[in-house]
Amino acid sequence: MKEFERMLAGCTFIVTGATGFLGSAFVRTLLEHQAKVIVIARRSSDHWRLSKYRNKYLVFTTELGGVCDFDIDKPEQTILVHFSASGVNQRDDDVEQMVQTNIVGTYHVLNFANEKKLKRVVLIGTSGEYGSGYGLTETAPLQPTSDYGATRASATLITKSYCERRGIDYTILRPFAVYGPYEAPYRLIPYAITQAMKGQTVKISAGQQTRDYIYIDDVTRGIITACLSDKASGKIFNICTGVETTVKQAVGHVVSIMGDRVDIETGAIDNIPGEMWRTTGNPEYAYDVLNWKARYNLEEGLIETINWFETVGFKLKSYK
Repeated sequence: MKEFERMLAGCTFIVTGATGFLGSAFVRTLLEHQAKVIVIARRSSDHWRLSKYRNKYLVFTTELGGVCDFDIDKPEQTILVHFSASGVNQRDDDVEQMVQTNIVGTYHVLNFANEKKLKRVVLIGTSGEYGSGYGLTETAPLQPTSDYGATRASATLITKSYCERRGIDYTILRPFAVYGPYEAPYRLIPYAITQAMKGQTVKISAGQQTRDYIYIDDVTRGIITACLSDKASGKIFNICTGVETTVKQAVGHVVSIMGDRVDIETGAIDNIPGEMWRTTGNPEYAYDVLNWKARYNLEEGLIETINWFETVGFKLKSYK
């Protein structure tokens, strides 16, 4: 991402949820481009995705409710990027924790931004806020089908109203089905890859659900673009490709790229309650305003991901 080298050098970012899949990819990219990074993390957070960078970023250890106790230099030059979320695992049914993290936690983060007079707040939302739909634009109604989607939609609404009422600069981004290196092992793409590497059957549901799969590097580039662009102020953007792919097709691509060494068993697991059946976004607004669009198609992104698992990922204890 050479286009960011000079723009990021010397910038300061405060990042919540930095040890997760998306947050850690964002932090790694910032550090590789000489930005200053401050991570807000729980004491129990596992920094394994950032282990090679551990001495290159600062950590403020606290729950989100205690974030206002943290003092920073030059707040007017500091961007806060809020990734922290609960319920990403679609089989998670701890609604109370989702409310506390996704809604109340967001409120605490917004209070922090307001109190410290930060330059901008960037909320990382999710396509799950929309519910099912094809070619969804940023103006589509929010009709989430899960507790997770509902609490994330609530975070968007409170961010928008809180910031507009108090004159806080904000941007909201909605990534769709992100995949790539360091994704959690229970997720579809890492599961399919590791099963193929073990020579074991890949077991999925009927696999007719559709997703808008987007490679992690494209998402990270989209987030950085929005953080640095004045044109992103006060706006919401989809981070997606606009291409619809069934779960079965995605797994089929993985198995094919890896040499068709294992079988795929459809109907082997049940569908997830409240699961979105069809979801695809429209990326045109992000291109029109930010000049951002995905550079990787699904096959290219899967090849990068599989190569990472074969050379790095499969050696990590998280994937064994």
